[in-house]
Amino acid sequence: MIRLTTKWRNACVNSKCIIRLFSDFKFQTDARGCVTNIAYDELNRPTGKTYSGCPTTGAVTYTYDAGTNGKGRRTSMTDASGSTSWLYDSRGRVTKETKVIASVSFVTEWTYNLADLPETMKYPDGEIVTTGYNNNMLPTDVSGADNYVPSMTYDSAGRLLTRALGNGLTQNYVYYPWNQQGGRLHTLVAGNLQNLSYAYDSVGNITSIADSINSQTQSFDYDALDRLTSASANGEPGQGAYDETYQYDPATGNLKVKGDMTLDYFDSSHVHAVTNANGNTYSYDSNGNQTTRHIGNDTFHLIYDAENRLVEVKKNVTTIAEFTFDGDGKRVMSVIDGETIRFVGGYYERKGSQITKYYMAGAARVAMRKYTIPQSMTVEYMLGDHLGSTSITTDSNGAMVSEMRYKPWGELRYTWTDAPASTSPTYELTRYQYTGQYSYDVEFGLKYYGARFYDSAVGRFVSADTVIPEGTQGYDRYAYVYNNPLRYNDPTGHCPLCLVGMLVIMAFVLTADTPVASPPPTNYPANVYGGEGCSSSLPGCFGDVVVLKDFSGHGEDNPIPIEEFNEFADEVAEDLNSHDLTWPGISAGRQAYDTPFYNGGESERRTGDPNAQAGFYPADQQVCIETLRCSGRSEINYIAQGMWGAAVGEPKPITISITIGWKGWEYFDWPSEDTFFWLQYGYDYYQQWLEEQEAE
Repeated sequence: MIRLTTKWRNACVNSKCIIRLFSDFKFQTDARGCVTNIAYDELNRPTGKTYSGCPTTGAVTYTYDAGTNGKGRRTSMTDASGSTSWLYDSRGRVTKETKVIASVSFVTEWTYNLADLPETMKYPDGEIVTTGYNNNMLPTDVSGADNYVPSMTYDSAGRLLTRALGNGLTQNYVYYPWNQQGGRLHTLVAGNLQNLSYAYDSVGNITSIADSINSQTQSFDYDALDRLTSASANGEPGQGAYDETYQYDPATGNLKVKGDMTLDYFDSSHVHAVTNANGNTYSYDSNGNQTTRHIGNDTFHLIYDAENRLVEVKKNVTTIAEFTFDGDGKRVMSVIDGETIRFVGGYYERKGSQITKYYMAGAARVAMRKYTIPQSMTVEYMLGDHLGSTSITTDSNGAMVSEMRYKPWGELRYTWTDAPASTSPTYELTRYQYTGQYSYDVEFGLKYYGARFYDSAVGRFVSADTVIPEGTQGYDRYAYVYNNPLRYNDPTGHCPLCLVGMLVIMAFVLTADTPVASPPPTNYPANVYGGEGCSSSLPGCFGDVVVLKDFSGHGEDNPIPIEEFNEFADEVAEDLNSHDLTWPGISAGRQAYDTPFYNGGESERRTGDPNAQAGFYPADQQVCIETLRCSGRSEINYIAQGMWGAAVGEPKPITISITIGWKGWEYFDWPSEDTFFWLQYGYDYYQQWLEEQEAE
């Protein structure tokens, strides 16, 4: 059988695709005439990619099986940027990555604890950063050359309560009661620098954010589809006050009015691509990538490679920005106005002799160190809001150095700096700004979201999402987070994710900097993972061929085509129900629940808000299990996701399980070991099912 996965099905909407058996592509021709050729070895592993008929895109080669513990794993990659090689330990965990970017080598190393969590990380400049964990595998401290995060504490549901920073500031998180707003975030306080209070409507949309430090309150309204319709902040314009309304086209759902800006959509081939905005005009190529931006008196030309990645920006006739990507699609180098920056993940940058390093506590970017080799500069600490936007930067003594405030769609509405003039290099605002994404607003008005770029001025992406999100609003592939930018974030450019009250997850999920090779190490102690994964933020983005982990001692991973896995999962659901458990509708990711979540409305069930699942349930409530799948992966069913549950008659939820890079099922505290025997011996269970299918 030839199977076409969701990812490639989306990519081939306007393309000619030739498919090999086992869902492997041989080549693809897109709407621009760009041809992508993929070669495979005898084990069906991709060994190389070449391109033709398009702007020059360098070939990529992949090598497997080299070195100690390399058998069955990808061990090196070469591409236009240089090369990357990986070393593994006996458990298949990446212990060393050597990345060569334009002839400059960067080496990063990791060690792990017994739960396979990254315990130490050695930066390319030699600093070793250690992360401690509690018994629930949540990070508790981060230390290296400085004690960046002396302590982090959590409540019984795993929600972050306090994060002490190395400069003496402590961030405090207070939540509503479970029976009021589902335990969502209520206040976020950091000394006398930050004090934010959140209020919500009945379905969980943020209706106000009160900033008591600056005596300023933002207010928000929504329509019946939970789209933002108005936003305002009181006070003086010089302090970031604003008052805007937003309107949507009833026929297409396109954002039509954004503040004082009217947006038009005149491209009949791309009905969701904005073409005019108050005199500014935009045009697109056949793939839907924005290629020209006429802003005022200037014209910006955007040039893409064969993989639809933005590789060059010209202002009128002068090149002002160039980007280089590795074979995995990660940005590894930029040249902005003649200055070259090399990027290693989201944690290390080198611009000539200037080094910028970022330190993470879970998924939160908490500190930054910038220095000129060999001169050192003291560390700075960053305070964010509920979306992860950098709001306040403080020095090593806890004094505020800079502040940024944003409008809902990401435009800066207020900036302030009081940095010392004698620093080397000269102080500048971090580029990780709105929702923690890298900003090129000053140069050409866009923000880098990984998979594509975002224009906060019009509230739209400049290229179509190659992963089609779920729901009626998902058909607008240029829209930003369902037009509800207060509630959602898009950490990868592919996956709108609900962040209201999700600090429980953000406290411990894997980040983009966690060493998960692509494809993932084959013996990770998790029972399922996907071929693509969104490990850069919240869990839930899974590829379209899942892997069922063998816990029976055979030591194997077994790829299962998604159609077959869904069929298998349906029978598993029946088996669970036969043990007096309640299972949600499983086919194609539907939200059909036998028992409503405690304090959880439809929007919580749709988006996977953990407050609806991880609350303290009444004793008479049945098991509730929900997916954290990425929007757009609608064909990935529940068994392939992180899950929550509450045992029948139990007053509290079961342990949270994340299935990418975590000991998911092994750490599940199910009420009956016999009932869930198959979770520990999944492969045998699946093999038995296959034999039954063949017998029939």
